[in-house]
Amino acid sequence: MNSSSFDNSAASAKSNRQNLIKGYTFIKSGHVVFSEGRLRVENHSVISNAIINFREWRENFESIRTDIHPSDIPKEFTDLIAMLAHESDESLDDLAHRLNDLLSPFERNEEASYPFYNAIKQVIKVTAHQERYGLADVVLLLSGTPSSVPKVMHFGL
Repeated sequence: MNSSSFDNSAASAKSNRQNLIKGYTFIKSGHVVFSEGRLRVENHSVISNAIINFREWRENFESIRTDIHPSDIPKEFTDLIAMLAHESDESLDDLAHRLNDLLSPFERNEEASYPFYNAIKQVIKVTAHQERYGLADVVLLLSGTPSSVPKVMHFGL
């Protein structure tokens, strides 16, 4: 075996190891590169079943009343909302809209949709705290910086 065929087979083996998944490079510039899509909690079977139960409860509730307060939502479902909101990087309004859509029955009462949105938003405020990490928080730790985050850099709820 000559050295060029050895080099070619070594390069081929290295290429095969790097491309275990066709079209994906695991080693780039000598560093391991691995990224994985975010796993959404709502795709877990236990949570999916809880979402179905919430939709059934909501459909029954909407058939009786269209006004809802956060206290009307049973504890098991406020826990569900907290789990669905966990680690979200969405704004409060966007998260509440997404969860309202996710937790709506297929034939939802549009008159009850906005009150449910508000109730879900209130449950999120009570059960979840969004921690933002990044430049705005670090800047406050430096000496000689403003005592508060400038409005341009603030993404608070």
